[in-house]
Amino acid sequence: MSREGLTEEKARQKIRQTDQHRAEYYHYYTRRPWGSAPNYHLCLDTRMGEAFIQDTVIKAAHTLGQI
Repeated sequence: MSREGLTEEKARQKIRQTDQHRAEYYHYYTRRPWGSAPNYHLCLDTRMGEAFIQDTVIKAAHTLGQI
């Protein structure tokens, strides 16, 4: 807000517009809904804790042959 000199309401509006543009761009090129979990290889609930997340990411990377 301070960097662009926006009020809180204008900042929220800009965020909504940016998200809408991202969703439209993504859908145009993929024909899939933006932000939908099935569009990703791995989705994690960060409430599970840092150690769990780290272990899960490492295991997934090994499984996918990335490490």
